[in-house]
Amino acid sequence: MIPTSLLGRVKVGGDVNAFSFSLYFLLITTFLICRTLTEISSLPISNNPPKRIKVRELVACTLLFLLLVTSIPNFNSSRNLFQQVLGLANNRKQLEFEYLDRHPSTIYFPWNPLAELISDGKLYHFSYGLYDRELAGFPISQKHFESYIPKNLKGVGVSSEDYTKQNYLKEYSKQITVPEIEDFLIFSKESTGSK
Repeated sequence: MIPTSLLGRVKVGGDVNAFSFSLYFLLITTFLICRTLTEISSLPISNNPPKRIKVRELVACTLLFLLLVTSIPNFNSSRNLFQQVLGLANNRKQLEFEYLDRHPSTIYFPWNPLAELISDGKLYHFSYGLYDRELAGFPISQKHFESYIPKNLKGVGVSSEDYTKQNYLKEYSKQITVPEIEDFLIFSKESTGSK
């Protein structure tokens, strides 16, 4: 898994989470080694007990060291875990889902296809997936794109720099305000009035 993890990390858009596949196996291997060392340390090596204690201390120190090394990078992200849990009801993805649940297939959120999948059971294009395909040399056609977006589309919830809007939804250039999701940047077609 290390070669594929490295390739996933170095490509455009790659991040440290590309190492997760390798790290899972490393963590499992570490625990298996520690378990084996613990089992070995419980066997009578000789009549000299200090050797058993040294092996157990080595296992405990190794395990503690590995736990610290693997947890330090996650410390900053987990510090505000309590605040993040409290804010779950008002996160953008939840608000997108609630809006789409009340108004199915009216606004397309290219960065959150999960909201549309859950609300109306249809999976639409993911903005970064489209960009990734273009980088790989396999861009999709406009016809293919239009086959997998909502049919009753009245708006697109994106930032002005969004890849999908710039390359596939250029006609959605008029910024509108949708009262239920005022904080969102929503664009409609010029000929369509604001909601």
